[in-house]
Amino acid sequence: MALARDVSVEMTTLQWHLIDGGVDNEVSLAAVDGRDDDVGTGHAVREAGRRQAAGWTGEPGSGRWPSR
Repeated sequence: MALARDVSVEMTTLQWHLIDGGVDNEVSLAAVDGRDDDVGTGHAVREAGRRQAAGWTGEPGSGRWPSR
């Protein structure tokens, strides 16, 4: 049984954009398929990325992200 741990990964904003887009797509599919656990996990990943985006002044869902 694996234990939950915090993980730190350093990446560029451009790299995050790609990951965020993929997670967003998967969350959408999971919602349609009724996979609520996957939806929750995807939202948690996206929110963690938003909190870490240096200099970002937008609001979640605003479509505004930091420059690349």
